[in-house]
Amino acid sequence: MDTETGVVEVVRLVQVYEVGKAINPLLCKGQINGGTMMGIGFALTEDFSPDYPAIELAPEGLSDYMITTAADMPQVMISDIVEVPHPDGPCGAKGFSGMTAAAPPPAIISAIHDAVGVWITDYPATPERILRALAAKEGGWG
Repeated sequence: MDTETGVVEVVRLVQVYEVGKAINPLLCKGQINGGTMMGIGFALTEDFSPDYPAIELAPEGLSDYMITTAADMPQVMISDIVEVPHPDGPCGAKGFSGMTAAAPPPAIISAIHDAVGVWITDYPATPERILRALAAKEGGWG
């Protein structure tokens, strides 16, 4: 976290998901990696409607929409699965993909708080929002 620019870089992320029975463990880990990148985007860059409820200011297409790329991937990303076969799932499997994108945002927001002592209450945690929160903490503009 750069307190001068407000830029956050996720350098390490550790995740473990209970997936029922992993029919294809490699695909499960791939899902975790993909969901992680979506979650990082939700936490730090993606803002579908930055001036909600004024929808006319929403991005018009993907060329206007900030998404995460391979360059944003954490330097260290540890992902694992725990298998507890589910009695009602096919072959003991169960769905888990949605949570892989939902877990990183609150973890990143908490890490920002741990690093600099401010809570960011709106997604994404853009540099501007972080700098405003830091300034408010110091009694400046915010």
